[in-house]
Amino acid sequence: MYKISHVRELTELKDMPAEIISKVESIVKILDDNYGTERSLNSDGGIAIIIEPQDKISVLNEIGINIEKLCPEYTEIIRANDIDYIHSMILFSNEYSCHIFCEKSKATANLIDC
Repeated sequence: MYKISHVRELTELKDMPAEIISKVESIVKILDDNYGTERSLNSDGGIAIIIEPQDKISVLNEIGINIEKLCPEYTEIIRANDIDYIHSMILFSNEYSCHIFCEKSKATANLIDC
């Protein structure tokens, strides 16, 4: 699992499809521009979490995100390398968003259609 909150961390995603990297980049650029490049992982702004192909979606529980109770504000499907990926945005407060990316086949039903 990757936790990306700044543009400078995008190099960690070198093995991910370009379409996913591009979407994550656009999100964290907005976060850096609006909340600063020196903010911590848990401060205002947010984070992009990318579930790696070898991980299960339940890895989110390990960082305190209860996947059974999530109801995204927004979900889209991104097609990359003949695989459908889910991008779901969850708001935890008016100043913190979590963008979850995973292969559609791993997503829980509520991540796809809440």
